[in-house]
Amino acid sequence: MAHPDANRYLEQQVATASPAMLTAMLFDALVANSLRAIDLFEAGDRITGRRWLIRAQEIVIELRCSLDTERGGELARNLDRMYDFVYHKLLAASSAGDPAPVRVAIEIVTPLRASWRAACVDGAVAVR
Repeated sequence: MAHPDANRYLEQQVATASPAMLTAMLFDALVANSLRAIDLFEAGDRITGRRWLIRAQEIVIELRCSLDTERGGELARNLDRMYDFVYHKLLAASSAGDPAPVRVAIEIVTPLRASWRAACVDGAVAVR
């Protein structure tokens, strides 16, 4: 369980973050939760690993819901397909208690996370 001060700090970060930073935070949490699930699966704790994968799946759903396919056009549609693929990899991993599909999901998300951070956070591009 997180320390109450850590929770307040996170709440403050979320409340003051730009939309671009919120998306970056979602990517970070998606990767962190997925890595945690892999560690737990490898340690033989499938139940707790599945809990972390459920959190990761919820993040993927949030990322999908944030897409604006009307304004984003083909790029948004491609991201939607990628998120769908990642979601199903996480679901397969959870069902089987197998870390291999989680690794595939992380391999897909990690470059996207880095690109997002470079373009929209570090590069200070305004994303609304």
